[in-house]
Amino acid sequence: LLQLEAVAILLSFLDHFFETKSILNQTELRNPVKNGKDNYAYEWHRDGRVLAKDTFWLVVFWLFNDVDDTNGPCEIKKGTHLTDEYDQEAETIKLTGKAGDIMIMSNNILHRATVSYSNKDRWIFIPTYNPWFIKPSMDYTKVFSQKTFNQFTEEQKQIFGYTSIVPSDERKRLYTLNPWNEIIDEIPFPEYEEE
Repeated sequence: LLQLEAVAILLSFLDHFFETKSILNQTELRNPVKNGKDNYAYEWHRDGRVLAKDTFWLVVFWLFNDVDDTNGPCEIKKGTHLTDEYDQEAETIKLTGKAGDIMIMSNNILHRATVSYSNKDRWIFIPTYNPWFIKPSMDYTKVFSQKTFNQFTEEQKQIFGYTSIVPSDERKRLYTLNPWNEIIDEIPFPEYEEE
């Protein structure tokens, strides 16, 4: 399990980096198939939707297993987050590390997956974060029941986007980051029962 202390440090870093509160944009969990190379992840690409001098999304790699040259490390092109050029000559860096390590990169940096030639697992949890005012790819406020929501800490409510829900009436609260309790009646909680 992700260590709570490490999560708190990460969230504090994100808020400091963005100079405002951050929210979870999306999540992935990946473990490459040995000798697999069947999707765009193996081509140089950027995850960002906007090329800008400022970074609006940060991609976090949380290593669940050791990552070395044999089990499919991510490669990045150094410095390419600072330009919209597709610089093939930029230095290539392999992101390797030990289980439990966290690596953070700009969504705008050129990167790609590499082929795993090993039978070793390489599970990586990949959450992506952005400032609260950018709409996330996943609306986590529609995932959790009110019972689960009531068990969240204030920080969890923020990171899952409950403080930045788009209002049903835009005249009600424009351009603001509001506490979840001011808009609790607008949250469309799912109606399913939890065990």
